[in-house]
Amino acid sequence: KLCWSFHHILLDGWCLGLIFREVVTAYEAIRQGLQPQAPPVRAYRDYIAWLGKQDVESGRRYWQEILDGFSSPTALGVDHHREGEPQPEEQHLELSEATDAALRKLAREHRLTLNTLVQGAWALILARYSGTDDVVFGATVSGRPAELPGVDSMVGLFINTLPVRVCTSSDETLLTWLHRLQDNQAVQREFEHTPLVQIQRWCGFDPGVPLFESIFVFENYPVDNAVPVEQCSFAVSDTRFLERTNYPLVLVVVPTGGLAIRASYDSRRFD
Repeated sequence: KLCWSFHHILLDGWCLGLIFREVVTAYEAIRQGLQPQAPPVRAYRDYIAWLGKQDVESGRRYWQEILDGFSSPTALGVDHHREGEPQPEEQHLELSEATDAALRKLAREHRLTLNTLVQGAWALILARYSGTDDVVFGATVSGRPAELPGVDSMVGLFINTLPVRVCTSSDETLLTWLHRLQDNQAVQREFEHTPLVQIQRWCGFDPGVPLFESIFVFENYPVDNAVPVEQCSFAVSDTRFLERTNYPLVLVVVPTGGLAIRASYDSRRFD
């Protein structure tokens, strides 16, 4: 058995495949009496340099406009507050093949991403249970800028969790509403490197008050092809991940195979 532990201050999920592939390649080289050859990759400092060149002022204007009039985190509606230490729990659900196929067909036919469909569903659920048609939740993004060559192979922390504000009281059709949600996601990409703490400060939130209490993660980073099976002298099976955050409710959607959903929650707040 191999147990691998790390903190997000060093790595993000995207890096798992990169590092594991390098470890496997080195292991097989040593096993054959060869000198391991690490692939050439760009250093994380190049990303830091890229960050330093971004227009902070335009980011400030964007986030202040997005969160204008928002003053408190969206109430989750079904939670309670018990005393004691955090008690993390998980619930798992995998959609049926028919439902999964129908969602993918809908996305294809209307040029939507699965991420948009499921994120839209989450916004509607929050609106229903919070009793408000203007909801804000967090969404985790890869944070790897396409304009930085070689960023896909860089090891370090790139992910960011950002506020997503969605109004559900529109007279638009569902498909028009979903397209608008997707367009907003595309615009946000230009500012997804902005630190959450900075957004909170710009919008006048007290440091002790969160912008949101639930986060949505569409986990589609490239892990499946991490192990070069054709080169391996061993097999990898029964892989399990255990991840903890400081948010009371985290919804993780994994589109590999059937659409799998994992809800991680603090049982002091939720049954």
